[in-house]
Amino acid sequence: SSNVSSTNESDPKLNRSNSDFKSGSATIAGTGNGVFGVALTGLIAKYGVDSDLGVGSHKVRIPLIIDELINVMRTQDVSIEGVFRLNGNIRRLRELVQSIESHPEIVPKLENETPIQLAAVLKKFLRDLPIPLLTFKLYDLFLLSQRLGTGPNVNNTNNNEDEVKLARKRLRILKLAYAMLPKAHRDLTEVLLAFLGWVATFANIDDDENMGSKMDTHNLATVITPNILYANLDNGASNTHTVIEINGRD
Repeated sequence: SSNVSSTNESDPKLNRSNSDFKSGSATIAGTGNGVFGVALTGLIAKYGVDSDLGVGSHKVRIPLIIDELINVMRTQDVSIEGVFRLNGNIRRLRELVQSIESHPEIVPKLENETPIQLAAVLKKFLRDLPIPLLTFKLYDLFLLSQRLGTGPNVNNTNNNEDEVKLARKRLRILKLAYAMLPKAHRDLTEVLLAFLGWVATFANIDDDENMGSKMDTHNLATVITPNILYANLDNGASNTHTVIEINGRD
């Protein structure tokens, strides 16, 4: 299924002109010369690894730091409430970014960091990309899929024929947009969505002491999408973020 919602950038926290959201933001030491604020294709050419974090048995080429970070997070308790929603410690984030930028070929020890802190590093990396993960060029195509509606699931036998046709058309557009991504962006998107799908399984846990992170696919999409899909405002595009949630069951 695909869900869509919009958040207006009049909120200063979401305004891409805010220095915290600029590529290579000097506010948290992204220089544009190491890992943060660097074009993804060039970054992978210099500091990429063949990763098994994708879907299936094939390898995908992604940045070393992302491969290490996700592998560490997969060993941690991501059921803690607010993972990916909370920002973590800003001072520690600055220190981690500086360490990564100083030696981009070597990943600092991440095992002692909290999952909330590592999620903050991942979000920082994504929002600093000079070209967003889902790219400026495909922004309109991703949005077009959502203008066809947000449901139903193509596998739901209770839907009428017109609803199923609409759902299939929407899914075809999403698949087309995904296929048109540059390989570096497509590989990282595959890894990111697979990882977030795994994180979402810890949203609700039937346990008296830990009720889960509350970060289901919708909440994760709300937090992550503004970092990976947005218009090129330099070209006078729309000033609205659209949240796209893609559920693999479709």
